[in-house]
Amino acid sequence: MAKFLVVQSAPEGPVPPEVMNTAMPAQMAYFKKLKEQGKIESIYAFAAEKGGCGIFEVDSHEELLKIATENPMWPFVSWDVWPLTSMDEAEKVTMEVIKQMP
Repeated sequence: MAKFLVVQSAPEGPVPPEVMNTAMPAQMAYFKKLKEQGKIESIYAFAAEKGGCGIFEVDSHEELLKIATENPMWPFVSWDVWPLTSMDEAEKVTMEVIKQMP
């Protein structure tokens, strides 16, 4: 399993109200389903702007792509994705690099 920080940004232009009335509730239900399945570890909405972020736990990049494209808001938002590692693993790798320094 791999973890990714996913930041979903709102579109630059307005989304038609008839789309928002359908797609936004569908997206919320979709995220709840993914959380129940263990695919989302945590998820947050931004308090002062449109959009949000979450920590997704998936088996592959392809699975993350599938999750993104099945999001009902997919055509209207953009995602920025960063792979994550634990602090323990980061410390281990960093200490190994430091040991190899002259």
